[in-house]
Amino acid sequence: MEVHYPRHLTHKKKWSEYLSEFFMLFFAVFLGFLVENFREHKVEEQRVEKLMHSMVENIKYDTVRLQVNLRKNLEVGIGLDSFRFQINEAIQGRVDANRLYYYYWKYGQDFNVPVMNDAAIIQLKSAGMLRLVKSYALATEIGDYYERRRSAMVGGGEVIKKMQDDLLATYKLFFSFQGFDDILKRDTVYSGGDTFMERKYNDILAANPPLKLIHSSPAAFERLYNDVAAYELALRSYNAYIRYTKQGADSLMKHINEEYGFEP
Repeated sequence: MEVHYPRHLTHKKKWSEYLSEFFMLFFAVFLGFLVENFREHKVEEQRVEKLMHSMVENIKYDTVRLQVNLRKNLEVGIGLDSFRFQINEAIQGRVDANRLYYYYWKYGQDFNVPVMNDAAIIQLKSAGMLRLVKSYALATEIGDYYERRRSAMVGGGEVIKKMQDDLLATYKLFFSFQGFDDILKRDTVYSGGDTFMERKYNDILAANPPLKLIHSSPAAFERLYNDVAAYELALRSYNAYIRYTKQGADSLMKHINEEYGFEP
């Protein structure tokens, strides 16, 4: 039987043994690092995928809000067009104060700004995960939607708010709250589902004796006409921004679904 004797305690290792042990330890640590890095990368990718799915849901919400607010703004635009017609009638001497009050109150102080959902993009940015979006083109489109299209819409809203303030200043030259006592004393909600505002508009049209105007000269009406026209033009431009943003939302949602294999 062959007998193996242990190495003597004073045995010195060869440099090749030290080198071999070093490389074995190095590769063990390196492989462990690679495995951990791969695991973290997969976890991050899964998190990004979940956030991209959330982004699609956010954009679905955005498209609904954009469509609803665009529809409401188009209705306001039609009302402003009728308001301008009524002012033009007043310039020609055919003044209907009740209708002038009605059109201002119903359409002259109303435009709709979509409230957008930013939850997913905020999380992506705060976690620094936009870099993990699979496609550079998709990452660029995300930036275009959130940084350019929606920013343009916000800027358009600021312009139209300025026009609205100008119209309010002119409105105060013409219209008085005298004759509104009965309306102001009523409850805010009426039976039958009619809201306070709806009833108020109807009461303005039916006011008898007719509501009074502070000024009624053609020159004054021309100023009012110009302010209403400027407000209407600003609203039309703002609606174009809403359409532009919605086109971006539809395109981005489609490309995210394609890139990550989500069901539309």
